[in-house]
Amino acid sequence: MRPRLDIVTVCLNAKSSISRCINSVRKDRMLINKFIVVDGGSTDGTLDILKRNSDIISTLISEKDKGISDAFNKGILKCNGDFVLLLNSDDWLLSGALEKVCACLSINDDIVCTTVTSYQNSKSVGMFNSVPVLIPQFNSMLHPGAFVRRTLYESLGVYDVQLKVGMDYDFFCRCFINGCKFRIIKLPLVNFTEGGLSRKLKYKVFQESFYLRKKYFAAKIPFFETRQLVCRLIGDILYAIGLKSSVTKLLQILHE
Repeated sequence: MRPRLDIVTVCLNAKSSISRCINSVRKDRMLINKFIVVDGGSTDGTLDILKRNSDIISTLISEKDKGISDAFNKGILKCNGDFVLLLNSDDWLLSGALEKVCACLSINDDIVCTTVTSYQNSKSVGMFNSVPVLIPQFNSMLHPGAFVRRTLYESLGVYDVQLKVGMDYDFFCRCFINGCKFRIIKLPLVNFTEGGLSRKLKYKVFQESFYLRKKYFAAKIPFFETRQLVCRLIGDILYAIGLKSSVTKLLQILHE
């Protein structure tokens, strides 16, 4: 029997992108146990779109929250499937990909990582895979493409609401040090939109990443954080002047 999959999407004033996300889930609805959407109290018409799609949304929560971690946690607590996928409101599933991934999943898996296609300003800038072995160095995990066994949230805890941008890194660090099994499936599943909160709060990413590496891996200096920060700053400049190929190379560096 195939493992049951739950998808959790959190959003806030996502009117311009939420329909694309929902429609991508709709295409694979028969493969999904639950589709849970947590809205942080949108005022731009997002809630109207969500209500119009109530036929495929298993649970809709719309209320103010304490941030992304809190919203993730609310959704996860409503899950009862074997695996949970966190799909951002401005990301979308690749058509037909979920069925291929489902065929590869095993009930014995802990975390299964798929290929993520990165988009910036509606243009693809490359395809990337998580690299779990590099977790002690930096956040080498792409959470929009990662299926997490639901019971790991029960045994290791959910997302830390004190963290603004490093909540996924914190969770994967806990998984890493507790010996969880990471498996890579090189199948494209999710189209990911660059430019989210972590891109806007680069210095917060720097701070929280180094804090977590000190906490879990006794890091002494922010070498990898400095490297990533410089690459992102250069990447923003290169993309602004139209050097897309150079941006792709920098993104590859960030995932090495």
